[in-house]
Amino acid sequence: MHNNRPKILLVEDEADACCALQSFLGRRGFTVTSTGSGLEALSLVEVSRPDLILLDITINDLNGIEVLKRVRQKDKDIKVIVITGQMCPASEIDSIAQLGIEGFFNKPLILSDLGELINRAFGSPLVTVDPMPAFSVPGTNADPKFHHKITNLLSNIRNKCENYLLDLQDGIYKNKTGEQKAQMAADVMEDVIRKVDEVSKIL
Repeated sequence: MHNNRPKILLVEDEADACCALQSFLGRRGFTVTSTGSGLEALSLVEVSRPDLILLDITINDLNGIEVLKRVRQKDKDIKVIVITGQMCPASEIDSIAQLGIEGFFNKPLILSDLGELINRAFGSPLVTVDPMPAFSVPGTNADPKFHHKITNLLSNIRNKCENYLLDLQDGIYKNKTGEQKAQMAADVMEDVIRKVDEVSKIL
């Protein structure tokens, strides 16, 4: 790891997830570079050699597993944590792990859990963080897409609130007036209300 701030390359093509992760990791002392392109990620690895790569395996232009394979052809030491929104069977996780990864994280992203996994990646063996548990709603079918959409909305609510509270605790808003802080909190709540309404419509 470098003497300065550890560098993380975030390979993620979902804008909301990318924004939340950049903010969360930046406050924790990491220098974060992001891209939604697997091909660009390979170029960034060559140029900046990050300490850790957060790699979504479902990016569009080049499959994340292929990105990992190409990274490993040139560098065996860069730490990699794989992110996926798909429910991968244990056999597939084992196959990916054989390429050399420090962790495997299922979406929806829970920032505090991912933060722990990143910390462990700098000195622990493979860690798998389970996704939010599936739940059943009376009168509905157990459709994985249904559950995935609900859990994503709920995790977005949690992450939005957590980011605001952490910014507040870290003193990022210390130069803001009370009125400005109140307005920012109101904006967060409006977003939460919109997402809760979306959940209600689905249910």
